Amino acid sequence: MVLALLLLAALPLWRLTRSHGAPVATVAPEIAANEPAKKLSVHLKFVHAPRSFRLLYLGKTLWNPSVNGAESFKTELGIPFPKEGIDLELKAQWPEGTPETAVRLDVQTPEGASLHKTVWGKGAIDEILTFP
Repeated sequence: MVLALLLLAALPLWRLTRSHGAPVATVAPEIAANEPAKKLSVHLKFVHAPRSFRLLYLGKTLWNPSVNGAESFKTELGIPFPKEGIDLELKAQWPEGTPETAVRLDVQTPEGASLHKTVWGKGAIDEILTFP
């Protein structure tokens, strides 16, 4: 009886654990890098002025402006924007004593879509923001 139950359980387990061919690959950075560069309008709004911040794409710094006490920053970036979207990394530091605060990153795609992400942090942040 026990052997019959084990054999009945073996078939579904075998189907769940067997290989289903090659794994599905995600979009590699090299593929995204081969996409043509497009103009992205980027606007960062900080609740409290940061001491510094950087915006990175594929591990490379795209934007590292002088802050000078400002809370709002705008630029246009010429980077690929594939249909799968992009990941931007935001690194920011606030002066000591700054309370927990927020930063909003607005991106306007080449097609005109407005995308928004908000990040909260205290002291420093290092966040990956995905824009589909």
